[in-house]
Amino acid sequence: MNYKGYEINIQKDDDANSPRQDDNLGTMAIFGRNAFLGDEHRGSAFIAIESVLEHVLTSGAVFLPLKIREGYIVSLSFDVADMVKIRLGYSAGYFENTSDFENLISDNTNGVIYMDIEKVIKEFGDDSPDSRERALGALKSEVETYNQYLAGEIYGYVITKPCEDSECDGSKEIDSCWGFYGEECCETEAKAVIDSLIESAAKKKRTATKNSTKGVSHVAV
Repeated sequence: MNYKGYEINIQKDDDANSPRQDDNLGTMAIFGRNAFLGDEHRGSAFIAIESVLEHVLTSGAVFLPLKIREGYIVSLSFDVADMVKIRLGYSAGYFENTSDFENLISDNTNGVIYMDIEKVIKEFGDDSPDSRERALGALKSEVETYNQYLAGEIYGYVITKPCEDSECDGSKEIDSCWGFYGEECCETEAKAVIDSLIESAAKKKRTATKNSTKGVSHVAV
């Protein structure tokens, strides 16, 4: 696309690393045959459902239940009140949170993403209901980001501009950046870079004009 005399070429980022390799606030534990998803499990392909769920239930951690359907992830409506009555049920593909405490520990459980209470206090100041809701929002955001990664919705941009001198044939690359989650986010950032380049060039021109004006001597006739 053309934007203010520059060309923006947006492409899929096929070499993007999993966001679960980043420094996340939450820990994502996936059980059973889908254990390759989520965070690494410290040398074991499978983790014990009961031990993880017992931890999140007895430690006061903020958490979201997960299940899989067709390989993607989604966060549905879930709040702090739901934490006392959740169920992790199985169906193959999207991660979603459901409710029903009776089936919390089940062979059909897919997984859970949680934030230990110590981290909630460190990041949000205390363990109040408001802080827990904010922590829950952060977990939902991590699930959505991971969903974009699994869907291949990570992009990069390359900004080029037609050459203005004889030494360059066609156009030259001005800037590029990768690892944006969502095409719209990538486009917005590329346009912001171009706006900054244009403003910087205009500032330099104003400065040069101002300096040249200072060097002109005015002689009275």
